[in-house]
Amino acid sequence: MKDWFSEVYVVANKIRNLEIQGATNIALATLKVMRRIIKNISLTEENYKKILDAIKILRYARITEPTNRNCLNILENYLNKVKDKKKIIELIDRIMTDIKNSKRKIALIGSRYLEDKSKILTICHSSTVVELLKEAKNSGKSIEVYVPETRPLYQGRLTAKDLLKSKIPVYFFVDNVLSTVINDIDIVIVGSDSILADGSLINKIGTRIVAILAYKYDIPFLVASSIFKVNLDSLYGIKEKIEYRDVKEVWKDAPKGIKIINPAFDYIPSKYISIYITELGLVPPQKIAEEAKKFFENYF
Repeated sequence: MKDWFSEVYVVANKIRNLEIQGATNIALATLKVMRRIIKNISLTEENYKKILDAIKILRYARITEPTNRNCLNILENYLNKVKDKKKIIELIDRIMTDIKNSKRKIALIGSRYLEDKSKILTICHSSTVVELLKEAKNSGKSIEVYVPETRPLYQGRLTAKDLLKSKIPVYFFVDNVLSTVINDIDIVIVGSDSILADGSLINKIGTRIVAILAYKYDIPFLVASSIFKVNLDSLYGIKEKIEYRDVKEVWKDAPKGIKIINPAFDYIPSKYISIYITELGLVPPQKIAEEAKKFFENYF
């Protein structure tokens, strides 16, 4: 007899090792494994406890992943009320569909917001931002995109390659050229890793530098993000933990005695953020928690 729960550890390890990365991909991977488990086991009291343990393991496979946490929180809360396997699977399918559709909705809304001939700066690799920029190009808008390499894992290269495939002009540069190119930029669009209840943002390290420069030079700073990324726990004083990664990503053979700092994410105060582009429409930072509350209540 197959041990369906063994898949939980496989998926969790892939998330930790960045074999599965990106908020959407991580959330879908955890929901899919939970769907397979629930579909293939009987909901006995013992298995029910194992399901809750599996959710706990997957929820914290990576620290700064509110989309994944929110999806699994919805599932866990539903499991506490409903024991009907068919209804539980239907809920999982609904969440996965909403996550998949959110990217398309954000792309359509964001592409309409962009003006023709815009020079756009982004950072790191956000599949939502890439989708938005592709939609703008496909809708007939002429855009140019500026992409820093995004050290230490060079995710900017992924963005540059994706945009190039869609024949979008890309200007690529090392991170410390940001202050030089900012004068050429019309608008900044970034993705998000977590949105806090006060409208502030957690995103890839280096984003705060971009936000400060945009603020200084009066350049709109937009965040393309699903409502699933809002961390409502922050309403109650629970801070989003910033993941610190292996120092070898920065310097593999560093001399002994050097203390390397390698945070994965930046904190960006809400004052630097012009607007959030979400699947619900354009949401100002000060309204994001209110919209998220209503959104999550729709699942119950």
